[in-house]
Amino acid sequence: MRTSYKILGAGPAGLTAAINLRKKGYNVTVYEKNEGCGGRINGNLQGIENWSSPKTMGQRLDSMNINPSFLLKPFYSTTFMNTERSVEANSKKPWFYLIKRGAAQDSLDQGLRRQAERCGVEIKFSTSATAKDVDIVATGPRAGQLYAIEKTAIFETNLNDMALVLMGNQFAHRGLSYLLVSDGYASLGSVNFGKFGDLEQCFNNTLKKFEQILGIKIKDYKVAGGVAGFSPSPTLVENGKFYIGEAAGLQDAGFGFGVSMSMESGYILSQVVDKPAPEESYQNAIKKRFGNHIKSSVVIRYLLDKMGKNNYNDLINMLRKEEDLRDFFKGFYNFPPISRILYPFLNKSSVIATDQHLVPSPFKV
Repeated sequence: MRTSYKILGAGPAGLTAAINLRKKGYNVTVYEKNEGCGGRINGNLQGIENWSSPKTMGQRLDSMNINPSFLLKPFYSTTFMNTERSVEANSKKPWFYLIKRGAAQDSLDQGLRRQAERCGVEIKFSTSATAKDVDIVATGPRAGQLYAIEKTAIFETNLNDMALVLMGNQFAHRGLSYLLVSDGYASLGSVNFGKFGDLEQCFNNTLKKFEQILGIKIKDYKVAGGVAGFSPSPTLVENGKFYIGEAAGLQDAGFGFGVSMSMESGYILSQVVDKPAPEESYQNAIKKRFGNHIKSSVVIRYLLDKMGKNNYNDLINMLRKEEDLRDFFKGFYNFPPISRILYPFLNKSSVIATDQHLVPSPFKV
């Protein structure tokens, strides 16, 4: 009878799996090559989407046995803009929750680490291992599946809390730039979906544009960033090993809201490992939970690429007509009729960037 599991990677997917496996009575060891949790992200503010489930965020975390001992701030409003116009979109319920990543004590990573250690998970930091040494791989994006890269400026500010999205290929190729502010802590970034070699220029353009929009000068900032991995056909089991989170290619190819997907994949795996056919059960459970979501995100990526050719004016027009931002995203990610029509005809591999050799060395996986 099995009594233990070894996990490679102490990110949200790996730690969520570890916490839940330990709660089921298994001895769990997590191997993390870095000195601590969240080193790959290094201080970014990110968002957890709040439209893919009818449950509240508290209910979603509780269903995964996760104690929210980390920053989790609801956002009801976001301003979307290009070089010509802007729109402030609002929702009655939070459309996303702001989280912090990295070494800060109020980050998601440290909250999960504390909970894992309290329930008896052994985390071996600064310890290298390979997939053949473990049972579950949760290492984040894998080489060959990179589809987005991000550079971010982290700084303190007197600005009010806000969420701004800036669109245009000069700011983020096929992607988006953003400014998130929470209680005087700001994260400003460019996310490129391809043309990785242009990231530095896109970031500089974004920095200057936000300085112009806000009438401020951003000088003292810490550089952070990372990469994202996606596959339209996730690799969930390989050579007898389970893959979760971005190591499996589970991400949002549309707007990049992939944190909750990573955490849920770790939880889902923990619930099926003791079934008679765990590999098949895991694959079926992921397909049921995320199959249409993944397909929808591929269609959204295709539509965003099309809209980008018109400076995203079509998206801004759509948002101006939409009464509720959360309902807008919920509708697009629930695999609506337009997505069901388009998806079979799309080249799925087109959502993955083809210039991965241009990833700057600090971001290589």
